[in-house]
Amino acid sequence: MSESSHSLRRTLCAGALIVVIAATLRLPYGDDIEYKLDERFTFELVQSAETTGSLPMLGMPSSAGPANPGLSVWVFIGVAKLFPVDDPPALARAVQILSVVGIFALILFIATCVPKSEREAWWWATLLIAVNPMAVVFHRKIWPPSLFPIVIVMFLFAWWYRDRRWGAFLWGMVGVLIGQIHMPGFFFFAAFGLWAFLFDRRNVRWTWFVPGVIIGLLPMIPWMIAWFDGTLGSVTKQPHWLYFFDASFWRRWVTQSIGFGISHAFTSDEWRNFLRYPLIAGMPTYFVALAHLCMITCGLWILYRASRRLYTDRRSFREKYIADQSPTGFTLSAAIWGYGLFIAMTCMSTQRHYLLVLFPLGVLALVRIVMANHANAVRWSRAILIVLCVSQALVSASFLRFVHDQPTMMGEYGVPYSRQTSFVLISDSD
Repeated sequence: MSESSHSLRRTLCAGALIVVIAATLRLPYGDDIEYKLDERFTFELVQSAETTGSLPMLGMPSSAGPANPGLSVWVFIGVAKLFPVDDPPALARAVQILSVVGIFALILFIATCVPKSEREAWWWATLLIAVNPMAVVFHRKIWPPSLFPIVIVMFLFAWWYRDRRWGAFLWGMVGVLIGQIHMPGFFFFAAFGLWAFLFDRRNVRWTWFVPGVIIGLLPMIPWMIAWFDGTLGSVTKQPHWLYFFDASFWRRWVTQSIGFGISHAFTSDEWRNFLRYPLIAGMPTYFVALAHLCMITCGLWILYRASRRLYTDRRSFREKYIADQSPTGFTLSAAIWGYGLFIAMTCMSTQRHYLLVLFPLGVLALVRIVMANHANAVRWSRAILIVLCVSQALVSASFLRFVHDQPTMMGEYGVPYSRQTSFVLISDSD
């Protein structure tokens, strides 16, 4: 067997394994989805659009107050045209399937676009994003940013070929659409535009980029009209200058990439019970607690390595971390530094879902830190990544089982849809 065919076979096997893992962690327990006001709002608008045949001009109110652009709902109406959607779990199942398709599309992107010398980090990042607890939780939701995986891969394809007419045009159009699906996406898109203008402007077909932006803005016209009419809604969250210095974006990037953050779904009592999972014959194993201990250990090792490397590279920080001209390095600079700075400049607290637009770049940046070692430490780097993958997969799988086992959930996750319907049935029978 030739070397090229052997490499293709390994790629196909690795890609198939990752897709299977991603599907295994996203598709089970379809009735146990999170279903609160935001999810209900979206589902009911989708049902209304199916009944009336008309599109809502605006989406749900944002966390800051004003309503989101209509595209944040239109994408779900489009999803309902592709999949049979009779109830909330069916719409959530469509989101879950599309997230797996997004991971498959990412694998195609890696195999066809990423230089061979940079692919290993991308492969590890794809595996990690397939098992990451926060990714699993959000990729199962009826929520606009939950549809990001396939859209962000389209963005990456276009960004990668921004030196070509079609690439620059598609980059501009998709980038603006990302912001209309979830408004922090505008900051994400602006960061990439700024980085390209400052450090790579000669390699961008700007004359094609601008028309792409203009066309991408067309679906936003109803939102703009509502803004000028004063019918968009008032701002309810006020910025505070202290948020500019709290580094919450970068803290969330590190902790969520390592595998933390899922505790937000629980009350304190539920969290303590979750650490006892998985249960075997009804007996606690505490493997989830052990997995978190492993993630903490790996995280401390990664921070130590990163600190040492930053100190070593302090004289060449700009060249290696701000304006790195390798395709992967430059992309990560725009995502982590550029997007992070734009979010900090809003002087608002960074919400955990703001990092969904970094699919899979947030995890990829962490992987690059792990792998930035001398040749004799490569095995250690891979061992760390294996531990992270296994630990995160265990936490994600245990989370699904925990939610399924509980008679109800009192934390931020809320009462799962399956329990809500059972309550209704019991009430009706009474």
